[in-house]
Amino acid sequence: MVLCFIALGVFAVMGIFSAKYRAYSKEAFNCVIKKMTLRKCDSDLDLRMKAEIVGRLMNVNKSVAGFTNKHFELLSWLFTILMFASFAYSAFSVYNYVAFGNCNGQDSTGVCLFDPTATGQNGFTRSGGVTELKYPPTLDGHTIGNNNAEVTVIEYGCYTCPYTKKAEETTGKLLIEYKDKVKFIFKPSPVLKHPFALEAAGAAECADEQNRYWDYKRALFENQVEFRQGGIPTLKELGRGIVQNQSQFEQCIDSGKYNEKVNKSLQEATSIGIYGTPTFFIGNSTFVGNVEYDNLKNAIDEELKK
Repeated sequence: MVLCFIALGVFAVMGIFSAKYRAYSKEAFNCVIKKMTLRKCDSDLDLRMKAEIVGRLMNVNKSVAGFTNKHFELLSWLFTILMFASFAYSAFSVYNYVAFGNCNGQDSTGVCLFDPTATGQNGFTRSGGVTELKYPPTLDGHTIGNNNAEVTVIEYGCYTCPYTKKAEETTGKLLIEYKDKVKFIFKPSPVLKHPFALEAAGAAECADEQNRYWDYKRALFENQVEFRQGGIPTLKELGRGIVQNQSQFEQCIDSGKYNEKVNKSLQEATSIGIYGTPTFFIGNSTFVGNVEYDNLKNAIDEELKK
């Protein structure tokens, strides 16, 4: 039965291209079903496959052929386990692609990718740290800090991105330490493959309409998992106690009033080569993804020296 599991997977794929292997696949399937339902498998497919494999190995290396023949059942179990592990890993990779924009999970690249298949432009790398990107053409966005500060910190972020959420602690520390020495600009860049990314960005703009952007932004990141699961009703509920006019806020969300504004911000991000969030600009330094506090701090200090 163990070998029939392997044969079923292998021949099912090979059967796409050849009728011969479709017959083998059907035979393996029938054997597996019978074994799983505690019935006797009357097929000798496993014996034929064993003879075929050992016979071919004899032409290559007799010692290997002898070892295979002696431990055939053990080897069959090992290959079966590897096959199921491969299927499980593939399913896990698909989930990660949908949830995080990459195949390796939340902690793999440290960035929420707009397009995981892209090769990149303008010479940037995908490993995080300093990259070469075009500087933002505008200072449009949500601003906090000293408008007349000597140093401007620009962040392209997504409210649904776990890495942008993680960066909130870092940027908060920077604003406390540098106070009036920096001007911080947040540019919404929703990763559209994430659930309710565009809707969250639009809701933040609706909160900004009532001068409650920064409070609502904080609520979005504090409740990121909840609104990614609950969707628009949760986005509306997050506004309670933050916005002054809840009815106006909910109507604004329903209308998609700020979708064009958010899309314009996203288009700006892609036009300068940004491939994911968060991305930071501090003078001539650019940081992508899971960036350490000290890296941003050092870049600010360098700019202040100038």
